[in-house]
Amino acid sequence: MKPLMAISSFRYTCLTALGLISAASAHAQNPVTFQVDMTQQPSATDVFVRGAFNNWGNPDVYANGLWLTNNGSGVYTNTVDIAGSAGNTVAYKFFFNPGDSWESPASTCGNDRVLTLAGGAQTLPVVYWNDAPPVLPPNDVTFHCDMTAQVLTGAFTNGVDEIRVSGGFNGWGGGDLLTNNPSLSGPASNIYTAVLNVAGVPGACQSYKFRSKGGWESPASTGGNNRTFQLAGGNQALALVYYNDATPCDLVQVDTLVTFVVHMTNGTPSSDGSIIFDKTVNNLYLNGEFLGWWAWNDGITGGHGPQNQLTNHPIGSDYFQQTFTIPPGKSLNTIYKYSIDGFDNEAGFAVNHGRYIRSLSGVPYTMPQDRFGTNVAPPLVEASFGSLVVASPAGGNIPVTWSGRQCVTLQTKDTITGSWQNVSATEGTSATNWPNSGGNRFFRLQKTP
Repeated sequence: MKPLMAISSFRYTCLTALGLISAASAHAQNPVTFQVDMTQQPSATDVFVRGAFNNWGNPDVYANGLWLTNNGSGVYTNTVDIAGSAGNTVAYKFFFNPGDSWESPASTCGNDRVLTLAGGAQTLPVVYWNDAPPVLPPNDVTFHCDMTAQVLTGAFTNGVDEIRVSGGFNGWGGGDLLTNNPSLSGPASNIYTAVLNVAGVPGACQSYKFRSKGGWESPASTGGNNRTFQLAGGNQALALVYYNDATPCDLVQVDTLVTFVVHMTNGTPSSDGSIIFDKTVNNLYLNGEFLGWWAWNDGITGGHGPQNQLTNHPIGSDYFQQTFTIPPGKSLNTIYKYSIDGFDNEAGFAVNHGRYIRSLSGVPYTMPQDRFGTNVAPPLVEASFGSLVVASPAGGNIPVTWSGRQCVTLQTKDTITGSWQNVSATEGTSATNWPNSGGNRFFRLQKTP
């Protein structure tokens, strides 16, 4: 037994030692040298680097921030040990006093800088404060914007209306004018272009937006925020984009009748509890983006009126409905909210229903039945399209269902490597029966731009 005990003890000792080595490696210190050129910030007297490694210099930057020293040429530098393993990333930024000034690096669109630990000593390259050198190299940047959707819906008229681009490179002012080529035919004449000189170092992040008729676009791809691009270091052409990221496929193209239906029982409270619904006393209204978000009832005035009121249908039931004409240019993604007596009282502020008009362009559509927000079902926000379900074969067919809309088509193929083929007459629909001929069958939904 003694040899066994000795072996067991030896293994235990080795494992313990390995554990200590592993723990030590996980907390290895990496000497990192930071360097920032402050020659364009002559007022800076105290320069720091602050990051996750020093708790961002809180609570006292002088005690906890890494104080950098001037090497005599305006470059501030220092070395700090940062714990971590090779490959770990560390966020940081430079900071100076007086003024409690944080930098906003162009290379990160104002976000934190990030370094990757090399696993030992490393010296980061010299960077300029805000990535702004004394002289910025010029870059000719070509901007493209497609106004086809706005032209088709009457929201923009070629030869009459203007489109401009504004960004940090031109002071976010009135913007620079884009022009089209009216001699081109079809949608090509709706593409507007401008070539602008944008100064900056390669990799610098630039923010911008297009604007038309005095307003600003709200691109869906950015959540309504600014568009961005990085300077390539020389002349470059940005990718063609749609104004507001709205293609004709995403918009109502002609007047479309849309019916809204809500299930509303007596005794349903308003969101603030101040009204208990009684269909013999109270009225139901609809408000929404396509109605211009008329002014809610404030107890004195409001934009609610018979044109926005839902009627009891069938009479005496718990269902209320109304049909509205949604004009061209409005989004298929219809944002709306119900109301008792014209007040904003279905749900909390800006908590809305969001449903898509799923018929083909101009075809009347009835939204799925809603329930008032304080009932069991809260305001519903739908996905653009999807929910593809392929059921088991039945009666010689394969039932396929999905949430469709205009410009969304069902596609199929019989092998993984095969080419997708459109299933005819499925745009703007939500179900089909595919003949079951045996073998493999694959389906997907495809949206055109």
